[in-house]
Amino acid sequence: MALTQERLGQIALDILIRKLTEEGFHLKPKEVKREASNAAKKAGIPAAEMAEVYKKLLEALVTKTMSELDSIINATTVEEKSS
Repeated sequence: MALTQERLGQIALDILIRKLTEEGFHLKPKEVKREASNAAKKAGIPAAEMAEVYKKLLEALVTKTMSELDSIINATTVEEKSS
């Protein structure tokens, strides 16, 4: 079965998000902007398209981080209730 372009993109995005989750990602706005612009040039695509990709990546990473923090909050709440 051949992969569609959309499915291939989903898989690639998932791999990239997992890699960035493990290795970390900086959130300094000017550095992210510069990195996105440089990546766009290297890939030969418009900077606006690369900025959209970066926004999706950052949203996914922040969502994962918030989920981890929620697990701490929920565990603490359960501990406090059982005390």
